[in-house]
Amino acid sequence: MFIRETSQVTQPFEHLAPHFVTPNWLHLLAITAVGDALQSVRNTEGSRQPAITVWPEALRYELGPIRLRPHQLAVAMRWNSRLSPERFPELFDGDLQVARADAARSDLTVVGTYPRSQLPSVEPDVIQQATVGWARGFLAKIVRSLRDGPPS
Repeated sequence: MFIRETSQVTQPFEHLAPHFVTPNWLHLLAITAVGDALQSVRNTEGSRQPAITVWPEALRYELGPIRLRPHQLAVAMRWNSRLSPERFPELFDGDLQVARADAARSDLTVVGTYPRSQLPSVEPDVIQQATVGWARGFLAKIVRSLRDGPPS
């Protein structure tokens, strides 16, 4: 399965690029976006339960290497999840791309693939909803972090 989600930042690429060369600050944003996406799926199923905490042991999340091109960079992202296989993909392989949109704006894009679940009880739409929710939430958290101050 394939996803592609894009968000725009009102900052030039040349200003943003240095923040992504050492992407450690993205790790917590990605993990919390996973919890938010799983919570959203549970809520649409009619189950209003307490917030989901994603424990590091349940989601092995890796960033890097970074690929640089003129006016674009890509941070490789991958995860191996032992969360809810009926609600969230067990594997994901993709990129966070940062590219120049114009002189004053940049595009942030999550693009990636994950395998279709082999579990018979899994609804592919639920997994797609959670994965797209994660990507949108992750991008929103990045945009908010960049707007509120430079990441460390």
